[in-house]
Amino acid sequence: MSKKHRCSAFPQVDIKDSYGMLVPYLQRGMTLRDYFAAKAMQGIYACPVQLYRADGTPMPDPLTSADIAKMAYEEADAMLAEREKDI
Repeated sequence: MSKKHRCSAFPQVDIKDSYGMLVPYLQRGMTLRDYFAAKAMQGIYACPVQLYRADGTPMPDPLTSADIAKMAYEEADAMLAEREKDI
């Protein structure tokens, strides 16, 4: 995974204290890869049709959680690779 893929989906750079003053603070949040994978996983679970591997072979039925997680991250990686083309 390149450094570009380690960027955060929802970083929080600073916060306000009880007096309303900005306090330097960094919370990285989830990675963009994790965010994309979570979105892909939602789609995989929401659409119960026969799914296929990247090589065109059908996935086993029923899919295991490990199968779905692997597919979600494969989709996330593909989205990040496509995103990099525009940068």
